[in-house]
Amino acid sequence: MSRVYVGNLDPRVSERELEDEFRVFGVIRSVWVARRPPGYAFIDFDDRRDADDAIRELDGNLCPESRLNFLAAFVV
Repeated sequence: MSRVYVGNLDPRVSERELEDEFRVFGVIRSVWVARRPPGYAFIDFDDRRDADDAIRELDGNLCPESRLNFLAAFVV
């Protein structure tokens, strides 16, 4: 299992939104979104390569029309 940290998230982002965004990279075991303090999440992938692919694609990706701004993404 590989855990990906994602930071700079809109505090209203949901687990479902993150799962929808990250599932294209591989099998997700779990998604946890921080609420106190908000703004970050952890996504657990079954395979390290899937986590690496997600990071390569999304790290630093700003989406003004979305609540998902991936300014920091890395494997923990």
